Amino acid sequence: MKLIPVVMCGGSGTRLWPLSRKNHPKQFAPLFDKDGEDTLFRRTMDRVARLESQRSIVVCNRAHRFFVAGGLHERERRACTILVEPHQRGTAPAATLAALEARREFGDALLLIMPSDHAIASPEVFASAVDAAAQSARENCIVMFGIKPARAETDYGYIRTAPGTAAGTHNVAVKVVEFCEKPDQATAAAWIARGDCYWNSGIFLLKASVYLDAIAQFEPGIGRACEQALEKRYDDLGFIHVEADSFAECRDISIDYAVMERADNLLLLPADMGWNDLGGWHALAGAFAADAHDNRIRGDAICKDATGNIIYAQDRLVGVLGVDDCIVVDTPDAVLVAAGKHAPDIKHLVADLRDQQRPEADEPRKVLRPWGYYESVNQGDNFQVKRIVVSPGQGLSLQLHHHRSEHWVVVKGKARVTKGDDVFTLTENESTYIPAKTRHRLENVYDEPVFLIEVQCGDYLGEDDIERFDDRYGRAGEA
Repeated sequence: MKLIPVVMCGGSGTRLWPLSRKNHPKQFAPLFDKDGEDTLFRRTMDRVARLESQRSIVVCNRAHRFFVAGGLHERERRACTILVEPHQRGTAPAATLAALEARREFGDALLLIMPSDHAIASPEVFASAVDAAAQSARENCIVMFGIKPARAETDYGYIRTAPGTAAGTHNVAVKVVEFCEKPDQATAAAWIARGDCYWNSGIFLLKASVYLDAIAQFEPGIGRACEQALEKRYDDLGFIHVEADSFAECRDISIDYAVMERADNLLLLPADMGWNDLGGWHALAGAFAADAHDNRIRGDAICKDATGNIIYAQDRLVGVLGVDDCIVVDTPDAVLVAAGKHAPDIKHLVADLRDQQRPEADEPRKVLRPWGYYESVNQGDNFQVKRIVVSPGQGLSLQLHHHRSEHWVVVKGKARVTKGDDVFTLTENESTYIPAKTRHRLENVYDEPVFLIEVQCGDYLGEDDIERFDDRYGRAGEA
C-alpha cells in the first residue's frame, strides 16, 4: 500500500504578526533567513523527501498556490498533486479532498496528514516513527503522533493513553482512551498532573478509506460536498482547482473536532522528534539562543538592563533598554511591541487593524507574485513608489488601471513592454510612461532578473484597480 504524504497549507498568520500575515502565512514567511529561502514549508518538503513515497498531495488556499509551487523543487513538482481550495474551510474538508484524490488515483493508500507550518528538529526520528506506525495504520487504526507535554498549554490538543502506557515505548503505538482538543488552563494542568497524556502533534497516519468512512459517519455533509467539488474540478497550470460552490457547503471544522474526538480506533505513537508548532512568538523564540539575561534575539539588536525579552529585528538595529518580558518585532512596514503575557492577544490587534482597513494587517511590504515580487518603497497623497523584480521567463498580465498612471524606470536588466499597440524593449536607465486606461504588459524574456522602479500617480492606488485581459497564471478576472 502506497504512502502518500498530505501537506496542509492553511493558516491565517495572526499569532506571529507582523512577520506572518494572512496573505503571507508563517509556513512561507522568512522566519529563519531574511531572503525567505529557508521556510517551514521548505523544511516540511525536505522531511517528505526522507519518506518512502512516490507521490505527495499539498492542499492550499487559492491565494497561496504560487507560494507552494515556488517552494517546490522541479522533481518534487512533478511528483506532487496540488489541490486548491477556493475557500478556507478547516483541515477536515482539506483532508477529505486529499483522501478522495488518493482513492481516485490509487484505490486506497496510507495518508500521512501533516501541517506545513510546524518545526521538527529530528527529521530522522520523524521518519522512523512513520515507519513504525505504518502496520497499525494498515490494520484500520488511526495513528496519532504524540509529544510529551512540557507545560499546560491551551493551544494544543491532549491525548490520554491507556493506564500504564503513559511512559510509552519509543515507536510502539498504544491505545488512546480520550482526546481533548484545546482545553482551558485548569483542564490542561489537571491532565498533565495525571501523567498519562501527550500533546497532539497534528500529524496522523491512516488509510484513505478509514478517513473517508469516518467522515461519512461523523460529517457526511463534508464528504458529499467534497465529492461534488472534485467531480467538477479543473486543472490550470498544474493546479487542481475544486469547484467553489460545492466546496462552500463544507462545514468549517478541524480534523481534530470532526474525527479524532469521535473515533474509537485511535492509537498514539510517542515521538520524541523535537516538535514545535511555532504557534506564537514564545514558541518561535525557543528556536533562538538565549543570552545571559534570557533575551532571545534574531537579527541586529542590543539589550541593556533588559531580561526575558524576545526581539526580532528584520531590517535595522533595534535597541531595548530597561524592559523585561517584552516582544519587539521590527519589519519594514510594521513594528510590534507587546508585553509577553499578551502574546495570545496579538490576533485581536490584527483584527483591529482589519477593522481600520489597514493593509499591514494582511499584506507585507514585500509581496510575492508568481512572476517575481514587488515592494512598496514610499507613498503619499496621490502617489506610490514600488520596486519591482520580474524573474527570467516571467511576465505580468495584460492589464489596465482606471485611476492611475505609471512611470517605469529599468535600473538593472532588460524588460519587454507592451503599451497599447506598441511592443518595445527597455534596458538599464531607460523609462516609459503608461497613461491610465491604457492596456499594458511587463515581461522578462531574458535570462536575468529585471529590476524596475515604478511610480504610480492617481486619485486611487489600491491593488484592486486592475482589469486583466490575459494572464499566463490563470488570474484573468481577479483583482
